[in-house]
Amino acid sequence: MSFSEYLTKIRIKRAKKLLRDKSLLIKEISYEVGYRHISNFNHDFKKQTGLSPLEYRRKWQKFIFKCINQLEIKIRKITNKKFLTL
Repeated sequence: MSFSEYLTKIRIKRAKKLLRDKSLLIKEISYEVGYRHISNFNHDFKKQTGLSPLEYRRKWQKFIFKCINQLEIKIRKITNKKFLTL
Protein backbone atom coordinates (compact mmCIF):
# COMPACT_ATOMS: atom_id res chain seq x y z
CA MET A 1 0.00 0.00 0.00
CA SER A 2 1.39 3.37 -1.00
CA PHE A 3 1.46 6.38 1.32
CA SER A 4 -1.29 8.03 -0.74
CA GLU A 5 -3.54 4.98 -0.42
CA TYR A 6 -2.87 4.79 3.32
CA LEU A 7 -3.65 8.48 3.76
CA THR A 8 -6.91 8.12 1.84
CA LYS A 9 -7.89 5.13 3.98
CA ILE A 10 -7.26 7.12 7.18
CA ARG A 11 -9.15 10.16 5.87
CA ILE A 12 -12.19 8.11 4.88
CA LYS A 13 -12.20 6.28 8.21
CA ARG A 14 -12.28 9.64 10.02
CA ALA A 15 -14.92 10.99 7.62
CA LYS A 16 -17.19 8.01 8.36
CA LYS A 17 -17.10 8.91 12.05
CA LEU A 18 -17.79 12.57 11.35
CA LEU A 19 -20.67 11.76 9.00
CA ARG A 20 -22.56 10.26 11.93
CA ASP A 21 -22.93 13.80 13.30
CA LYS A 22 -25.82 15.40 11.42
CA SER A 23 -24.81 18.92 12.45
CA LEU A 24 -21.70 18.87 10.23
CA LEU A 25 -22.03 19.60 6.54
CA ILE A 26 -20.41 17.14 4.18
CA LYS A 27 -18.34 19.99 2.75
CA GLU A 28 -17.04 20.78 6.27
CA ILE A 29 -16.17 17.13 6.82
CA SER A 30 -14.24 16.96 3.56
CA TYR A 31 -12.11 19.94 4.63
CA GLU A 32 -11.74 18.56 8.16
CA VAL A 33 -10.22 15.31 6.88
CA GLY A 34 -7.83 17.09 4.54
CA TYR A 35 -9.51 17.47 1.15
CA ARG A 36 -9.31 20.81 -0.64
CA HIS A 37 -12.01 19.89 -3.15
CA ILE A 38 -15.26 18.18 -2.22
CA SER A 39 -15.36 16.40 -5.59
CA ASN A 40 -12.13 14.55 -4.73
CA PHE A 41 -13.55 13.66 -1.32
CA ASN A 42 -16.79 12.36 -2.85
CA HIS A 43 -14.85 10.29 -5.40
CA ASP A 44 -12.49 8.74 -2.85
CA PHE A 45 -15.29 8.11 -0.35
CA LYS A 46 -17.41 6.29 -2.91
CA LYS A 47 -14.40 4.31 -4.12
CA GLN A 48 -13.60 3.17 -0.56
CA THR A 49 -17.14 2.52 0.72
CA GLY A 50 -19.33 1.98 -2.34
CA LEU A 51 -21.56 4.83 -1.14
CA SER A 52 -21.50 8.59 -1.52
CA PRO A 53 -21.03 10.51 1.75
CA LEU A 54 -24.72 11.44 1.73
CA GLU A 55 -25.79 7.83 1.11
CA TYR A 56 -23.52 6.70 3.95
CA ARG A 57 -25.00 9.31 6.32
CA ARG A 58 -28.57 8.30 5.43
CA LYS A 59 -27.80 4.60 5.80
CA TRP A 60 -26.22 5.25 9.22
CA GLN A 61 -29.25 7.28 10.36
CA LYS A 62 -31.64 4.50 9.27
CA PHE A 63 -29.52 1.96 11.16
CA ILE A 64 -29.57 4.05 14.34
CA PHE A 65 -33.32 4.65 14.03
CA LYS A 66 -33.90 0.90 13.63
CA CYS A 67 -31.77 0.13 16.70
CA ILE A 68 -33.64 2.69 18.79
CA ASN A 69 -36.98 1.22 17.72
CA GLN A 70 -35.85 -2.29 18.63
CA LEU A 71 -34.69 -1.09 22.04
CA GLU A 72 -37.99 0.67 22.66
CA ILE A 73 -39.89 -2.52 21.82
CA LYS A 74 -37.72 -4.55 24.20
CA ILE A 75 -38.18 -1.99 26.97
CA ARG A 76 -41.97 -2.02 26.49
CA LYS A 77 -42.00 -5.82 26.70
CA ILE A 78 -39.93 -5.80 29.88
CA THR A 79 -41.97 -3.08 31.57
CA ASN A 80 -45.27 -4.71 30.59
CA LYS A 81 -44.15 -8.05 32.08
CA LYS A 82 -43.19 -6.32 35.33
CA PHE A 83 -46.55 -4.59 35.56
CA LEU A 84 -48.39 -7.82 34.88
CA THR A 85 -46.60 -9.64 37.71
CA LEU A 86 -47.39 -6.94 40.30
